[in-house]
Amino acid sequence: MTTTQNRLATSGLFQASVGKYLVALSAAQILGIERAERIKADESTGAPILVNRQGEYQIYNLGDLLNVPVNSKQNEGQVLLLESGGVNIGLQVDRVEAIPRHPAPRLVEASLSIGHVRIKQVLLLEGGKALPWVDLDQLFHPMDEEETSEPHLPRPHNTRRSTRLVLIGSTLHQQREVAFGLSAGVVTEIVDVAKVTPLAGVAEHVLGLIEWRGQAVQLLDIARYCGCPTSTPTHPRVVVVNLGDSRRIAFATGGPVKAVDQADEHTIRPDWLGWPNDQVRGVFEFRDMTVVIP
Repeated sequence: MTTTQNRLATSGLFQASVGKYLVALSAAQILGIERAERIKADESTGAPILVNRQGEYQIYNLGDLLNVPVNSKQNEGQVLLLESGGVNIGLQVDRVEAIPRHPAPRLVEASLSIGHVRIKQVLLLEGGKALPWVDLDQLFHPMDEEETSEPHLPRPHNTRRSTRLVLIGSTLHQQREVAFGLSAGVVTEIVDVAKVTPLAGVAEHVLGLIEWRGQAVQLLDIARYCGCPTSTPTHPRVVVVNLGDSRRIAFATGGPVKAVDQADEHTIRPDWLGWPNDQVRGVFEFRDMTVVIP
C-alpha cells in the first residue's frame, strides 16, 4: 500500500452530495460537521456565518463554488467545518456521510470536470465505485480560465492530417444518418476497453471512467455531448482525444471507425440540426449522411 493509500485508509473518508453530484473528501481536512439550520446572517455584513464554541465560520455553498445547481436552501443540509489559509470556513452541502472503511482505497489521475472545477483525481473503491476527489484546500484557490465546465476540443494545426476526419458514433436524426467527426489531428489513440466505471451524478453524456495508460479518463457519448437527443450505441472501442496540457478525454465510437476527407464545399448551417449545439463547430453533408464536427 502506498503512503497516499495508507493515509486514506487510516484517516477516514466522507462523501458529500450537492445537487446531483457526489464527491469524495478526506476526513483529515474536516474539523467538524454542523446542521445548516445554525447558519445566520452576520449583523454587520449580512453574509452567512455559523458560530459555535470553536469560533465563527464563513459559509460557502459547495454547489456555488462548483457552479452547479443545488438542492438545499440557506438553512438546509449540513455544513463541513474546515480551515483554509488561516480562515475558518463552513462548506454547506446537501448531505455528508462517512464512507465505510476500505482496505485499499486508491486515488488515480483523472481528466474530468464538475461545473467550473477541474477534477484531477478520482477515488476508486472496492466494488467498482468511483467518486470525484475534491481537495478542500485547493477548492478555494482561483481557477484558471481553461478549467471550464465542459472539455472543448482544440483546433488542430493546419496540416494535411488535420483535414482528415475520424467518423464515429453514428445515430439517426430526422430519418437521416448522422455521424460525428473528430479531426485526426486531435486523436491520440483508438483502443478497446473492457470496463467502464460509472460516476455518480454526472451529466447524461458522461458514461463513466476508463483506464488508459494508467490514467482515469472520462468517457463521453459523443452524440449527447453535441446536444443530439439520441445517444450512440454502446461499443467497446473508444477514441482517446488530446485536449492539450496532458489532458485526455475519450469518446465511445458506437461501432466501426473510419477516416474521410472533410468536404468544406458541402458545409451546412449548424442550426439545421434543431437541437442545442454549443459544442458543434461545423456540419456538412458526406455521401448519404450528415457529419457533425464538435
